[in-house]
Amino acid sequence: MVEAYAARFTIGGVCLLAGRAFVRRWPSIMVLCLAAGAAVSAFGFLAFLRPGAIMTKIIAAPWPVLEIARALVPSIITGPVVALSLLALTKPSQPKRHAYVLVLRRLPATTIAAMCMLLLVSEPARFAAGALGSYPPGVQLAAVAALFFYQIAMFAVGYLMVAVMVVESPDPWHALKRTTRLIHGRWIRVSLIALGLWALTYAADQLGTSIALSIVLDSFWWASVIVSASAAIRIATVLVVIAAIYHLLRNERDGPRPQDAAAVFD
Repeated sequence: MVEAYAARFTIGGVCLLAGRAFVRRWPSIMVLCLAAGAAVSAFGFLAFLRPGAIMTKIIAAPWPVLEIARALVPSIITGPVVALSLLALTKPSQPKRHAYVLVLRRLPATTIAAMCMLLLVSEPARFAAGALGSYPPGVQLAAVAALFFYQIAMFAVGYLMVAVMVVESPDPWHALKRTTRLIHGRWIRVSLIALGLWALTYAADQLGTSIALSIVLDSFWWASVIVSASAAIRIATVLVVIAAIYHLLRNERDGPRPQDAAAVFD
């Protein structure tokens, strides 16, 4: 019963597969995501609390220096974490080195794709926030709603593109066409899952920041650990769930042939 449920592209099926992938590869996944979480917090929350000389220059640098610096490590680890998650779902007994060999070959392409996705998700909203102040409230509300749906769509499509680039082809144009074919007819369910991930990441960020702010005066070190750990959990959740979504969508479109999806890791 559980296997049949996990094989269906439902919210529950995605959650079951994501949990299975994480349990099978959690040490490697968390090591990578902790590195990304530390980088995110170092260029974000912690940088504004205790900026050093180098960090002050990066913060004061023109756009998009800070944005690229903040997104660099999360972009680098996106491909490896997705590959590890997919390897856990297709060949759970195979050593991790096979996934690393594959990802190293495609790391430049997946890093650039993940970086572009992160910037395309976050930066339009930042620029719009400064430009909408002079418009009537109705226009502002419509623009905020449009930006929100744009971010959800870009979030889902961008991460699924990275999964396609890891398994099928590093060509970004092929990845975009393949992603649109995978989500065709499933875009509402994919959007709902992406919306849930978006809400979960926002809640995790708020919780981590609130706890860190409450203890930062007593222990800056522990505040740093909490912020980095909450960012790592958020990143790991997103990437493992995206891998599960891709796995189920691919099986649904191409048939339940896990050996084909796993062959790339040989």
